[in-house]
Amino acid sequence: GSLLWETPLSGDAERGVFTNPVTDGRRLFVHARQTIYILNLGDGSVAYGPFEDAATPPLVKDGRLYYGSQAGELVVRSASNGTTLARLNIPSVAGTRPVDLGERIAIGTREGEIIYIHPAGIR
Repeated sequence: GSLLWETPLSGDAERGVFTNPVTDGRRLFVHARQTIYILNLGDGSVAYGPFEDAATPPLVKDGRLYYGSQAGELVVRSASNGTTLARLNIPSVAGTRPVDLGERIAIGTREGEIIYIHPAGIR
């Protein structure tokens, strides 16, 4: 194989990326420290963002980006442009990447709770 592209991330990401990136087929979503970087998959250029409020790595599902924020919310953004679509207050700060469970999403908190969410009801 050959190296297709390489993109240095700024800020705290310079100290390392320790979670698996996810993709929607066009963009790569990378969580490093408290920031989510969004890169174009074709060339590694910045697509939009970054988002510096992330407590967890993101989930990409049905054209939406879901992640736990440092403010104790589940944040929902458009995966195509990053527009905030909704925020749901959760009992404590999330500690795990949201997991796709079909019509539902589960997320673990730093306080040892598992939260089961119907994403269609988030406003």
